[in-house]
Amino acid sequence: MNHRKKTPEVSNERELRLVKSLNDQKNVYEPIPKKIGTDDSFSDIMKSVHDSLSQLAVGRESNNETGGDRMDESTKMMIERLERDSREREERYHNDAQERERRYREENKEREDRIIGAIQEIKSDIKEMKNDYRAEFKSFQTSIETKITSLDTKIDNTYKHITSITIASVAMAGATILALAAIVVAFWLK
Repeated sequence: MNHRKKTPEVSNERELRLVKSLNDQKNVYEPIPKKIGTDDSFSDIMKSVHDSLSQLAVGRESNNETGGDRMDESTKMMIERLERDSREREERYHNDAQERERRYREENKEREDRIIGAIQEIKSDIKEMKNDYRAEFKSFQTSIETKITSLDTKIDNTYKHITSITIASVAMAGATILALAAIVVAFWLK
């Protein structure tokens, strides 16, 4: 069987690298089946798989004997790339987490500032209302005190008036009694 065939169709980059690696080592192009089709018979497929696996085994042996560094280098490069990608992903996650935490803290700070502002506004409103009530109470108290003073003055004036009327009434009653007594004496003496 002739091992030289045309360039195989591969389904992904990994398979292409593997085929190229094998081709570089053996200068053989062996197709890796993409999928099992209905046109191929089972024995042909098995033969193709067997041949591919034998080539891989021969390739590995030749890798170990002659150029094992190639596979090791590609493996090392792949591991380094995975590690770098992992570090970059971790760094992005870390940066995203820090950004979310920073935004969360800013939002909390803004919310806290709004709450503190609202509390300060309520405090100032309460103080203003307290001062208004205090002023109203003082005004009411002054009004009451003025009315009480006015009533006290009126009561004093009324008391003085009543007292003077009482004195005048007693004096009139006494004068009336004296006048009556003078009339009676005048009739008797006549």
